Formats: sequence, C-alpha cells, structure tokens
Amino acid sequence: MTDPYELLEQQEDMDYGPERVAAAEEAVRLADLSGDGEASYDARIALIEAATMSGQAEKMFPAFAWCQHYAAQHPDEVDDFTLAWDHKWVLSAAQQFPQFPLGRVHELHASYAQYARKLGAGASSIPYMQMQLAMHTGDHAAAQRAFTVWQFAKDDLLSDCSACEAQTHAEYHLFMGDDAACLKQGQAILKKRMSCAEIPHLTYGTLLQPLLRQGEHELALGYAVKGRKMVEGNPDFLRTQAEHLEFLALTDTSAGLDWYARHLPWAEQSREWLSQMNYQAASALLFSKLEGETVTLALPPEAEGWQQGGEYSVSERLLLHLSKACSLAAQFDGRNGTPYYTQKLAQTMGEGA
Repeated sequence: MTDPYELLEQQEDMDYGPERVAAAEEAVRLADLSGDGEASYDARIALIEAATMSGQAEKMFPAFAWCQHYAAQHPDEVDDFTLAWDHKWVLSAAQQFPQFPLGRVHELHASYAQYARKLGAGASSIPYMQMQLAMHTGDHAAAQRAFTVWQFAKDDLLSDCSACEAQTHAEYHLFMGDDAACLKQGQAILKKRMSCAEIPHLTYGTLLQPLLRQGEHELALGYAVKGRKMVEGNPDFLRTQAEHLEFLALTDTSAGLDWYARHLPWAEQSREWLSQMNYQAASALLFSKLEGETVTLALPPEAEGWQQGGEYSVSERLLLHLSKACSLAAQFDGRNGTPYYTQKLAQTMGEGA
C-alpha cells in the first residue's frame, strides 16, 4: 500500500485543480485504510486546501467536520491555528451553497468566533467575515457596521493577507455602490503591486464594470487583457471569469463567445453555485447582445444543448442561461430572505441597454 504521506508530498507539487483534489482524496482513502488517525487528519487538511483553491469547495465540508471531531478527541495532535484558518474557508464556502440554511451559516460564524477568541484572535477577522456575509445577503446596513469595526481593529493572526484585505475593501465599496472608492482602492492594489495567490487576479475583474460606468473604456480594456491572462482556464476563478465575460458582452461579443466556450464546461460542472450563477448571468447577457438568429461555437459534446454541427440558436442559449441564473438567484434569495440576487440579475441584464 502506498504511504499516504508520499502522496501528500506529491500533491503539494501539483497546481491547484481537479488532479490535486483527486490526489488528496486518494491520500484520505489510503490513510483511512491504514487506520492511522493522524494521517487521516493530515490528509483531510490537505484536501480542504486543495478543494478550496480548485473550485471544488463542496468537498471540504465533510473533511472539515471530520477534522473538527478528531481535534476534539485528540487536542494534543492538531494545530489549532490551521483548523481555525480552515474554518474561515468554510465560512466563505458556505455562501456558495443555498442548501445551507442561513441559520446554520450563522452558527458556523458563531463557532468560528468562539474558536478565534480561544486563540486570542478574532478582533479583526470576526467582523471581516461578518462583513462578507452581510455583503452576500445584500444587507448594506450590517455590512457597513461590520466594515467600521473591521477598519478600527488591529490585525490578528487569523487576518487575511494585506492583498486579500485590500481586495475585500474594494469589493465592499463596489457593493455599497461607490464606484469611485472602489476604483481608488483597486488601483492602489495595482500601483503598489500587492499580490498573493489570488491578487491581483481578482482585482482586474472587480474594476471592469466601475471603469465602464466612469467612462474609462481604454483603461478597462487594458485591465481586461491583463486580467484574462491571469485567470483563463483556472477553475478557482469562475466568478472572475464571469466578470470578464460580462465585460466582453458589453465591449466585444466575438471575443466574448470565445471566452464563453472556453469556460462553459467548468461552469456547468461546478457545484459552487454562487459562482456558477454569476457565469450563467454573464452568459445570458452575452447572448442578449448578439445579433442574428444563430452563432457558431466550439462547445464540447458534454455541454448542455450540444450540437454536432456547432450551430446554436441565440435565443435558445439566452433562454437556457437566463433560466438557470434566475433559478439559482431565487434559491439564494430564498435561503437569505432577501431579493438581492434577483435584483442583481435584473441589473446585469439591463447593462448597456
């Protein structure tokens, strides 16, 4: 039997993506077969990271629950900081799945706060995560309250890196409808060359619509070209790929069709429903902007509605994506008790009208 730790070492050298997730899952299987509880824990910690960074967050929940149970029984064998950090990933991931009742999401936030304070942390990261949840549900007042607390709190050991926090700051201003503040924050990230695994990848996508609304078309085009190179084909950036598709729908439908076909297979496979909803909405916007009755696309056979000849009805593709986006928006709004995503979808479809 292969040593699970050998497989864990191998997967650490892999790029994030389905293959790395599969390797971590195999390490979990081998560790469980060996009966080595510590190895099973370590393998699941690796799986949580791989799944989180590879656009397969649905696979982290059972692994995290198992690790929590193991940590409670073997407190001397685990790293509390790592488990707390993974708890933050769980909070973010729970927003992707309308199957999680909102009450359960709040319970996860409460347990994270308890865990963070036990480590002597959380003064900054607790309101930071609360702000993100408020933004997800469309609660502007709650987001503003949490933002204010976060801004005056000192960083703690569970705070995100400075680049990620600066990006979240820009996203907060965008959520609050302040394009100028969003652009100022986002351009500061780029000017200072702040970076991490996801920055400035996310930043370029965030700035596209505010730039268009401010009339900065040339700058937006430059950011779009740079940003697309960073996220193309990466399953962890489906939301940002959707932002680029939305931009192309408004500026270059020909390039938009190529981008759409390139990323549609993963968008259809993804179980990160919030990101998929964004891609479905951007796809609907694209087809709403096309002239003519049909379009030629190089879609893979597994794509829904695939046509062997490559000819697709524009109206049928529009209806397909719009209906999926509407369905997902309704599910999130039903979970959150707000009309936020239905309203966002209507706003997206009205862009450039």
